[in-house]
Amino acid sequence: MAHTHWDREWYEPFEVFRAHLVEMLDEALDEMERDERLSFTLDGQVSLVDDYLELRPTAEPRIRALVEAGRLHVGPWYTQADTLLAEGEAREARLSEEVAATRHRLAIERARLRRSHAQLAQRVVDIYESGVPETADLIFGDGGQTRDFVYVGDVVRALLAAVGREGGVFNVGTGVETTVLDLHRCCAEVAGVGAEPRFEAARLGDVRRSVLDVSLAARELGWSPQVGLQDGLRLTLEG
Repeated sequence: MAHTHWDREWYEPFEVFRAHLVEMLDEALDEMERDERLSFTLDGQVSLVDDYLELRPTAEPRIRALVEAGRLHVGPWYTQADTLLAEGEAREARLSEEVAATRHRLAIERARLRRSHAQLAQRVVDIYESGVPETADLIFGDGGQTRDFVYVGDVVRALLAAVGREGGVFNVGTGVETTVLDLHRCCAEVAGVGAEPRFEAARLGDVRRSVLDVSLAARELGWSPQVGLQDGLRLTLEG
């Protein structure tokens, strides 16, 4: 498979890496247009296309044509997915093959997923299932900090509900605050373990409350979450 792994910024500044990106994509587009047997995968992230088109705006029809033909693969994520960030939250949700295929059919129409906890939920369940008490039972702070945990299947349904729209910003969540302590109890119950939480000092800058207002998605997309926290964790564990 012809593909690239791409870091937008690493041991060189962003603009240096983008200059290399432009050179690489210029050549890739030329080669694919020259030989219809060729295809190329852009590291599973769409942000490369945005970075490229800022400097090569006239290339959009070429990219769109190759994506629609199924020869240039630009998704399913917007940027690289970070499983565990310093603040303990994952940035990108895991998308199903159905959404990836839908995104390809829609050319480069895309959805950005901010502050999604889908990967974190999978990691939490994995930890509890593995029975590693020194990591599974650790909570920073008093456990009263809240997050809005949405099942990835509901995220997929929201993305599919947005198909065909020209644009818009929608919150995809449950509208329900869940404390970290409640998440611990739920994970332990679903995994069938009896670990009691240990508490350490709260981390600097940790957000105390976080919950989404999903009323706009309900009104304009006809979407609402269908899977609760405990059922979502159970489905994640079974998957």
